[in-house]
Amino acid sequence: MANIYIASFHLLPILQGYQGAKSNGFAVHGHGVHVPFWLRDLMVEPVEGRVFAAFRDVVNVKAFGFLIGIASARIQPNPITIVTDLEVDFKRLTNFGDKVLISNDDLVIAQKIFVSYDESNLWVSEPLHGYVDALKLIPSVHALKTLIKENGRMEGAGPVIDYIMKEDYYPSPESVPKPVRTYYEPLRKLMRCQASSIFDGIVGLIGLGPGLTPSGDDVLMGFLAARTFLNSASDATDIYLDAFRSEFPLFCGRTTLLSEELLYWASRGQFSKLITDIMNSIADGDIPGMRASALNMMTQFGATSGTDTLIGIVAGLSPMVSP
Repeated sequence: MANIYIASFHLLPILQGYQGAKSNGFAVHGHGVHVPFWLRDLMVEPVEGRVFAAFRDVVNVKAFGFLIGIASARIQPNPITIVTDLEVDFKRLTNFGDKVLISNDDLVIAQKIFVSYDESNLWVSEPLHGYVDALKLIPSVHALKTLIKENGRMEGAGPVIDYIMKEDYYPSPESVPKPVRTYYEPLRKLMRCQASSIFDGIVGLIGLGPGLTPSGDDVLMGFLAARTFLNSASDATDIYLDAFRSEFPLFCGRTTLLSEELLYWASRGQFSKLITDIMNSIADGDIPGMRASALNMMTQFGATSGTDTLIGIVAGLSPMVSP
């Protein structure tokens, strides 16, 4: 049997519509609601592991070089997580070192938590729009900038929004306050649309900042979402996506394992439902829907991760938007 380990994860959006599983003594039985599309092919044989870390709503399993989350019904779907119908506190039910058995159809944690997903939906990220209407895109992006400015968390990359508010002018890094410059300088390089500066921008952002998903990585996540969205409307190769995919092995080891895994799937067009909701609202010109999704991300997506991801979305769209 291969060894797997549980790693920490921190997305805490609310997913409505599922009933909590009933407890039978000390055992809790639940079902998988959404299972990552690649899981069935990966888990061809049962594997055994140990609980490494547990939080209220999720534990993450590392197997075959991948992270696999086991999450409560409060978590929205994303590319690496089995979303269950459980409404339990994983942290209270599990301990470090507890055995985890996982197969193609079900999993067991410490002989306490039993989850079957043999009839679950195979979840794949919703496709981003294949058509970009600039008349809808422009007001949506400007509304998103204003929303970040008024409601965003300013502890991470948030202050950068003051320096990318205008598409026709980005100040030199030397003129930006030093704490902001840490994020602004690599992001400015990323936005210059030149192969060498794009690489330097990615290297400067990846792993930048504290947390399970550092702020720089969250900015990159949003940037990749924006470029995937724009690229869906064109047959041409996107220079940003191409650079990230081709150089990804060079970026491995520069950030947390969780963040690295999420960025890997993002570079292949796989994002959380929170992100796809925002991008598709922007495409539709649905500013109220975009505001609601963005505010939801800001308040429920980590400490500063929501704001940082939105900064990346703005940066990824801005080169394409005229003032």
